[in-house]
Amino acid sequence: MRDFVDAATALTEQLKAEFPLSHPDHPDLAFLYGTILTDGRDAFSGEATKNVCVFADAEVDRSPTGSGVTARLAAMCARGKIDLGQERTFESIAGSRFSGAVARTTKAGPHDAIIARVGGRAYYSGRAEFTVEPDDELGRGFLLR
Repeated sequence: MRDFVDAATALTEQLKAEFPLSHPDHPDLAFLYGTILTDGRDAFSGEATKNVCVFADAEVDRSPTGSGVTARLAAMCARGKIDLGQERTFESIAGSRFSGAVARTTKAGPHDAIIARVGGRAYYSGRAEFTVEPDDELGRGFLLR
């Protein structure tokens, strides 16, 4: 696993250095947050395709990631490797699965783009409870001007 993380992190840093990014509608979205390494099964296969998503500070996502599935669908569509509406299964290195399909094509500024459908299952990972004590003056809220 460490080799995957190191390779993905090095690739992310190299791409950031070599390729300036831009976004046609929202300049604040022009950044590279991580890299997804895949098994290369992007063709019209019916079998699941696996990937590992390494992001932020060399963290590994337990899921295939919704944005990652969307990006993989866009790349498959651009290469003619998936038909509109064709559903694919994307599996993470931990075994969790998302489904995805290209719902339709569109444009993002001058660029070809897709509208994706992504599905999966999520589980609760925590719970928080907040308490305000009766004599907490700030607990009722405050306004700074």
